[in-house]
Amino acid sequence: MVSTPPLGIPPVSTSLAATPITASAITTLPVTTSAIAAFASGGGNVGNGGSTPPAEPPVPPPEAPPEPPKDPFAAYVWAKENEVTSFGHVRKISLPGLPAGAQSLKGEWVHVTGQTRLRGNFLRQPYIDKTSRFTSDPFDQVQCYYALMSLILYLNMQGFDMKKTLGKILPLYARVNEVRDVNAWFDPRTGWLTFGTGDASRFGAWHLAEDADIVRHECGHAIFHSLYPELTSWYAGDGGAIHEGFGDAMASLYANNSVISEDFLPNTGEHYGTDRGLRDVNNDLRYNQVDREVHSLGRVYGGFWWGVRKLLEPILGDGREAADLTIAFSMSHGTNYATNRPGPKDFFDAALAGARVYLEGSKHDLDYKRAAKAMTDAAKRRGFLNKEVARRGRRERFSEEFGRLLTETPEPFAFVRESSVENSTGSRDFLQQYLVLENRHFVKMLGSGLIVFKDGSGGTRSFSASDMRRDVNVDPTIWYGRPKALSTVKQAAKDKLDESNRMLEELEEQDRHGLWAGDETERKKKITRAEALRRLDEIALEEATVHDEYRTASLVLMPEGYDNGHSEKADLYWSFRFGLTDFYVNARTGAVATKKIAMW
Repeated sequence: MVSTPPLGIPPVSTSLAATPITASAITTLPVTTSAIAAFASGGGNVGNGGSTPPAEPPVPPPEAPPEPPKDPFAAYVWAKENEVTSFGHVRKISLPGLPAGAQSLKGEWVHVTGQTRLRGNFLRQPYIDKTSRFTSDPFDQVQCYYALMSLILYLNMQGFDMKKTLGKILPLYARVNEVRDVNAWFDPRTGWLTFGTGDASRFGAWHLAEDADIVRHECGHAIFHSLYPELTSWYAGDGGAIHEGFGDAMASLYANNSVISEDFLPNTGEHYGTDRGLRDVNNDLRYNQVDREVHSLGRVYGGFWWGVRKLLEPILGDGREAADLTIAFSMSHGTNYATNRPGPKDFFDAALAGARVYLEGSKHDLDYKRAAKAMTDAAKRRGFLNKEVARRGRRERFSEEFGRLLTETPEPFAFVRESSVENSTGSRDFLQQYLVLENRHFVKMLGSGLIVFKDGSGGTRSFSASDMRRDVNVDPTIWYGRPKALSTVKQAAKDKLDESNRMLEELEEQDRHGLWAGDETERKKKITRAEALRRLDEIALEEATVHDEYRTASLVLMPEGYDNGHSEKADLYWSFRFGLTDFYVNARTGAVATKKIAMW
C-alpha cells in the first residue's frame, strides 16, 4: 500500500515540468496587406490612412510588478521515498531548519556532511548527466537532510517534544557517502549516522543516503536509543531486534507504505517494483518462525506495528490516521519497559503501557480498550503471548520497598543513575548496579540495575527490580592486568578480521560455483551483511592498533547467565571498545569475548 507521506512541509512546487506553450495560447491581431505596405513606406501608424499625428510626450510604460524573492532553500527531492516509488520523478521543496545565509546543510536539528561543498546551492538534480549510474553526492546530501527533518518535524506535530527526546544528540549528525560499504548505521557512542556508497560491494555502487526509507530507518535507531539507551547493548535480550523493528516502523508508518527501500533490489541486480524491497513489514511472520539474527527477528517486531496499523484502520476509518496513531504508540512505548533484557511479552507490556499513557495525555478520542484489543490481536498473531514465551520484567507500585532495595542488600552494591530519559508522556530512569570489591574497585554489573518510572509532572509512578542481582559470587582473581589485557585485545581484533575475511570468501566461493541453495534476495543480503561485518572488524582493528592507553579499560561483571567456563564463581572482565565492537578480556584466564554494538 502506498500513499502520500505526511510531509508537514508545504512544497514550493509539485512539478518540475514547465507549462507548454501552445499556438492557441498566443494572442494574434488581424493585420491587412495594405496596412503592412503603408507602415513599410513610412506612412506612420498602421490603419491611420498614412497621416502622421502630432507629436505627444511619450507615456512611460507601466511599472512591472517586483519579482518574488528567490527561495534560498529551494531543493529537489524524490517525489516519494526513493527513486523506484517516485518513478524517477523529483519535486521542488523548501528545506526547513536552516539559518539565513546557510551555505551547507547545518541547521539547529540536523547537520549533514558529504563529499561535496554545496556553497548554498541546494537545488541539485539526482544525476549529473544521463550516463550516471548512481545519484550525485549533492543530491544525496539534500535528500538525506530532508528525510531526517521531515520525520523530526512530523513527530513534533504528533505531540512529541523532539528537542527533549533527542536533546543529548542534537544536532543529529549524518555523514553521507562516508564509506564504501553497501551499509548504513547508527553509532550509539557518538549519535552519528553513516551512509555508504556501495563502491566496495561486488553488486555495484548505490548511494544509500538517497533512499529516504534507509535514512528514516537509521533515524529510528537514533530516536529509540534516545528513548531507551540500554537497549542498544548486546546483552539486552531481544533489544537489537526490537530496535530494527522500530526503525522499520518509523520508515513505513511515516510513508504509510509497508515496503522498506524499494531501491535495494535494482541496485543489487534484481527485478524490482513498488511492491518489493529490502524488507516488508506487511508480513505474517511469527516469533518462533525466524532465526535470532536481529534484522530477521526485527521483521516480526516491525510487522507487529504494521499489524496494529491495519487493525486500527477500520476503527478510525482512515489509513493515514491509523499510521499516525500507531507511530505515536511506538514512540510512547520506548520509555515503558520494565526490564533491560526484554522478550516479546515485555515488548507487548511496554506497547500497551505506551498506548495507555499516550491516549491519557492526548486529545485523541479513541478508547484505550479498543486500542488494547487491536494490539492484543496483533501480538497473538505474532506468537508473542504463547505460554512458552517468558516475561522477565515486572512493575511494582512505588513504596518503601524501593528504599529497602537500596539500603538492605546483602552485598556491597552501589547504584548510580546512568540514564534519565524524558518524552512528552513521562520519563524513565535507570540506576546502574555496581559491585564494590574489598580493594574499593567499582565493578559495573552489565545488564543489572533498577528502573524508575515517572509521570509527565515528574512524580514517581512505579519501579522495577527485575534486573537487580542480589546474590553474586565473584572470583576477584586478576592475572591479566590492564596492559596485558590491551595487548590481548589487539591480537583478538586481528584474529576477528581474519575470521571475517574467511567467512566472506567462503560465501563468495559458494556463490561463484552455484552452491547456494535458497532465495536469491536472501543470498545477496547475507553476502552484503558479511561485507558490513568485515568492515566493522576493519574499523575495530584500526582503532585498537593505534591505541596505547590501557587505563581506559574498566572492570565489569558479565550479565547474569553468561557462561564463562567457571563452574562456581563469576569472573571479572576488562572492557574495551574499539569502533563499534566491545572486547571483554577475562581477568583470570585472558579469554576474549567480542560483541558488535552497531545499529544498522
